[in-house]
Amino acid sequence: MISLGKIRLFFFIQFLLVPLCAFAQGELKEECADTTLHLHEVEVVGDNPLLHPQMSMVMLQGAEIERRPQMLGEPDILRALRSEPGVSEGIEGLSGLLVRGGESDQNLFLLHHLPLYQVNHLSGLFSAFNVAMVDRVQFLKSDFPANYGGRLSGICDVTLRESDFRQFHAKATLGALAGNIFITGPIIKDRMGITIGFRRSWAGFLTDKLVDKVNSMKVDDGNSQSNGYYFLDANVKLDYKISQRLKGYTHFYYSTDRMSMGDEESYLQEDSESAYTETDQMRLKWGNFGVATGLNYTPNAGQYLELNAYVSDYTSQFILDNNQQKNDNYTFSHKTNDNGITDMGLSAQGSLSIGQTIVIRGGVGMIHHRYRPERLCISSNIQADEALLSTPNSIVHANEISTWIHNTFMLTHRLQTSVGLRGVIYASQHKHHKMLEPRVNVCWQVHDRMSIKGSYMQTNQFEQQVSNSFISLSTDAWLPIGNIWQPLRSDQWSAGIYGSPSANCRVSIEGYYKTMRGLLEYRDGIGLFTTNESWSDKVTQGDGRAYGTDVSLSMRKGKLTGNIAYGLIWNTRLFDMLNEGRRFPAKYDNRHKLNINLNYKPSTQWEFFMGWTFISGNRVTLALENYERLDNAGFGSSIAPIGVPTAKWGADFYTSRNNVRLPDYHRLDVGVNFYQHYRNGWQGTWNVSLYNAYNRENPVVITKEIKWTEQGDTKRFKTYGLLSIIPSLSYTLKI
Repeated sequence: MISLGKIRLFFFIQFLLVPLCAFAQGELKEECADTTLHLHEVEVVGDNPLLHPQMSMVMLQGAEIERRPQMLGEPDILRALRSEPGVSEGIEGLSGLLVRGGESDQNLFLLHHLPLYQVNHLSGLFSAFNVAMVDRVQFLKSDFPANYGGRLSGICDVTLRESDFRQFHAKATLGALAGNIFITGPIIKDRMGITIGFRRSWAGFLTDKLVDKVNSMKVDDGNSQSNGYYFLDANVKLDYKISQRLKGYTHFYYSTDRMSMGDEESYLQEDSESAYTETDQMRLKWGNFGVATGLNYTPNAGQYLELNAYVSDYTSQFILDNNQQKNDNYTFSHKTNDNGITDMGLSAQGSLSIGQTIVIRGGVGMIHHRYRPERLCISSNIQADEALLSTPNSIVHANEISTWIHNTFMLTHRLQTSVGLRGVIYASQHKHHKMLEPRVNVCWQVHDRMSIKGSYMQTNQFEQQVSNSFISLSTDAWLPIGNIWQPLRSDQWSAGIYGSPSANCRVSIEGYYKTMRGLLEYRDGIGLFTTNESWSDKVTQGDGRAYGTDVSLSMRKGKLTGNIAYGLIWNTRLFDMLNEGRRFPAKYDNRHKLNINLNYKPSTQWEFFMGWTFISGNRVTLALENYERLDNAGFGSSIAPIGVPTAKWGADFYTSRNNVRLPDYHRLDVGVNFYQHYRNGWQGTWNVSLYNAYNRENPVVITKEIKWTEQGDTKRFKTYGLLSIIPSLSYTLKI
């Protein structure tokens, strides 16, 4: 039995034994009976970064994410992470997570040891993580421990809740866009438990009714439209206790998005008895399916052995259909572009503590990759009877073997360091790569309230998702670059100062310099359905560079909690075959980024929150000079490389790539939670939120328009936004 009063606890966090203090009020017995210990509510907000050398790490609890501003009643992990310095979303509602100058495909997403290649719903408006299932999120912008690899920019490691082994609990959420059900409870009491989370949108039910109404109003015009969309994700997790020291889990995950848009035009010419019908249809679908299982054995404090195995499959497909019927003449065109990846992985890792000053961790892993880079199929009878053009379904197999070791040393009571090394062998059909990735960091605790840290890491990536447009889509192809070229490689140096002026205030300033080699971009003029070249001939390889500063300030005063995050970045690219070999700004060269988040909880029933975001505009390529009337200037089609420009549009002259910055992006989100406590122990939560509260139309794309006047034609650029003010209401019932 532990006596009352002050208790010193040691928590094993990442690679360190971190000392914390707590106060016991009541009795604490080994069997931990339900009626023995009564504790006040404790909110865990993370560990103290002054105590260990790990840099650039963010820890979020699932309950904390649920209290952030929501869009359409959906709490979101990626939206919460975008409020961190050095992290942005790129294009509002259409991108993933951009970390310190990287691209969205340079982040590793792990859902309880299961790697996911696509984590977006609605092309990026929501993430595919069900927050109701989430226990905690560990996010790394730099200084990756040696057990992580395969990506250049970020690590998002999501740990799911453990099942309740003693009694059932449930939670249901009804939102403006989707519904969510969460259930956990025992299968065999104290031995086996199950947790289920299911989420589905019902936007399609609403849009179908609206489209039917519009079509009924346009029946006399012979025109009709069809639109459909839905997403769903499902999690089933089994937890089992084989003994006090041996535990296991099995996790099933499935997510999918289906989107379709189409229109039909028909008419009948009574004088000629000629009938005509034309139908256009576009369909997109993408999703993940995966199974992961594992065992965890803890022989004693500070030691553990863990085994994990998984299968993860990602697929996407983009389909275009056109059908025309004129009397007895029928023509059709069908275009399909699909790609995917299947991974099968196995890993083992363990740790050993030597006294209270040394922690050693190590492990091995193997992944078999099965890439389906792209399969294009175009069938049509317009040019010839039943013409068929397609590219072969080029499946690429590769094996990736890794081994790693990471040691943490407490040199003195104020000086700590971590040294890690990761070795990777990547073997594909045409290439073999052997890589060593060093990782090192150091922490000097100047005094109790300030630390200075520095780190260096190197990491490699063997696949990349490439977009051929300004807007990244969830159906963009993943390409196995390690099969043909050298893999992507990143070196990043970081240094920072961390302080805690008081118990309720933390501040950090981090500077970084990051190089990226082997990046891929589509060559100029390559389209989505270009079939006369293989995927490897459509792209070109180059380098990137990013450097900047991240500043973070968090404070708590009474019932008010606030956080300010500022990021400053320079982000450039260099490709021999692009921009005449000259360095140019990256698409997401967002110079300044500022996030301000406030949370105020005056009572147990009410909670108010707001978040304001400012980001410098993205970069686009625009022709700022235009030459008119060249069709009468003596240029023939034989010497004009792309044909003779028309008098309407003239000839555009492009000075450089990404030469124009779009207007700045800023947005205010506000919301309130109202908590209801019922006598039977149930709890209800009403959430009312406003996304983009002051209705700022943030530009997403820019187009060139022509305005005809008496003085002549005037050409101008016009920007278009995507998301305006979005109110939302949701209700959650916890049982």
